[in-house]
Amino acid sequence: GIAVLGSIGTAVYRAVLAGTDLTGVPPAAAAAARDTLGAAVAAAAELPPAAADAVLQAARTAFVDGMQLTALVSAAIALAAAGMALVALRSVRPAAPSDDTGHHAGPDVPAPLAGLVDLAGGDAAPEPAQA
Repeated sequence: GIAVLGSIGTAVYRAVLAGTDLTGVPPAAAAAARDTLGAAVAAAAELPPAAADAVLQAARTAFVDGMQLTALVSAAIALAAAGMALVALRSVRPAAPSDDTGHHAGPDVPAPLAGLVDLAGGDAAPEPAQA
């Protein structure tokens, strides 16, 4: 899942930079900038100020565009997963009701453990000792 989202961001970054006019930037620096954001920053460090600003501005814009689309795709996937969970769990019946202390009152709680404090923070009192 994460690799797919990263691939989407990278593809958008590269597509945006491929369509960007980097006139005045040496071809090697432009090619490096089109590869990754880190390469763009490294290439800009070796360029004159005007060319460095052009490379950095184009790289920042491309990176933000890639991140925005990746976030939208991620949100769509999360909404789809929530919808699928809603549909899948719609017919599931709730568990047996709990008693006043919040402990499960179902038959799956062994009798010797019923009065112990549960690890989730319940505060049932231990049963009194029988004389």
